[in-house]
Amino acid sequence: MIALVGDTNPYVKLLRANLGQQLGKRAILVEVSETTLTDELSARGVVWFPIDCVLAVSVKADRGGSALSWFAGHPHIVRLASQKPSPVKGSVQSVWASESEYLVSVVRRGYAVQISEQDLWGAMAGHARDAFFNCGLGVITDIANTNAVCCSAHSFKQRLARVLIEAHQVFPALEPLTLTQKRIGTFLLTRRETVALLIEEWRREGILATFRGAIVVNDMERLRNESCACYQRVALARQRLLASWSSILLRSRGPSANPHAIDVRVSPPTLKATAVSTQG
Repeated sequence: MIALVGDTNPYVKLLRANLGQQLGKRAILVEVSETTLTDELSARGVVWFPIDCVLAVSVKADRGGSALSWFAGHPHIVRLASQKPSPVKGSVQSVWASESEYLVSVVRRGYAVQISEQDLWGAMAGHARDAFFNCGLGVITDIANTNAVCCSAHSFKQRLARVLIEAHQVFPALEPLTLTQKRIGTFLLTRRETVALLIEEWRREGILATFRGAIVVNDMERLRNESCACYQRVALARQRLLASWSSILLRSRGPSANPHAIDVRVSPPTLKATAVSTQG
């Protein structure tokens, strides 16, 4: 059963099929919350494969605050750096960050498969690891460039629609988006009141429904019509990274690779459980 849960993340599915034997029992299923980010992960390098949690990756802005870069959910991979803990409570530094400082926060609590950086890269051939790292840098640069153009060239209405579309893509199906208007304002570097006015307009038009601390998209087609096309460019960049992961794992695959060899364990004390085989 755990294997089936893990396979909802395409990175985990490919990992099990290609590097199971090399990684053995080093994959851990963890419950992800703000406490997890702060207490468990800021001290060491890990790679996360979200299952049903949703993370927001943001970049520090020049005028203070942090602007949303992208959401990470079940189709994605997030590498958390180990250099130093972030001073922001509930966040840690993110990956592939060169000149910019990226922060990760939890938008929806849930589960993720976690593998230490050392274990994962150690199971890969050196050239494969470097190739994936370079591809990751390229993808993050593409997303950063898309975000910069979006911020300067597109209206607030377009950018807000884009945020809701991208969140909808990674939240579990049929589940409200647990995004408060204040948090959306933080992501877009604007006031909560500005967000509230537009959300209310879309609510009256039937595009959205709102609840306390949550938003439901009733008409995705109309929301897309309100948005710019930047969410499509970000999706294409992520597809490129997944294709690179697939190609690199095939090149790293050993002759004795076993698709059922990765056991996904539950990490204590977050959850009280024992080791679970991935073959069931």
